[in-house]
Amino acid sequence: MRVADINKDSFTDIVIVNQFSHNFGSTKFRISVILAKGDGSFEKPISFAEKLGYYGSNRITDIAFGDFDGNGYPDLAIAVSSPHKVEIFLGKGDGTFGQGMTYNIDNPKLWINMKVLTGNFDGDGNEDVVVSDSSGGYIFFMEMGTEHFPLQRSCK
Repeated sequence: MRVADINKDSFTDIVIVNQFSHNFGSTKFRISVILAKGDGSFEKPISFAEKLGYYGSNRITDIAFGDFDGNGYPDLAIAVSSPHKVEIFLGKGDGTFGQGMTYNIDNPKLWINMKVLTGNFDGDGNEDVVVSDSSGGYIFFMEMGTEHFPLQRSCK
């Protein structure tokens, strides 16, 4: 669960990623956005981005916000382990997100409990994504906001 002003109305909204079992051991996850009304109450959750995986796979380990496409609206990065990948959902500015884009991380050095952080790590003015395992011993860097969205690099 994370909080951000998803629809830019100056109220802090809630984003929850739910993971649950579904039919014969498969796993699903759903993103739910709960928009704040500004008076201490919230709208009904808006759920979207349901994806089907296999038992034991598509384990969501962390989520983070950033503005990856530079439009001023929060976008969502989700770290998924086993298999290792990052899902990016671009914010539409109305409390919803577009269809997810999957970026595979083909590196056996990353372990199960991946963490994801966002920020302008290379000084180019664009938000970037960094993924690391729980030991912090291996980092996968995704340079966002480029023509080749994203440029991927690994470092130890």
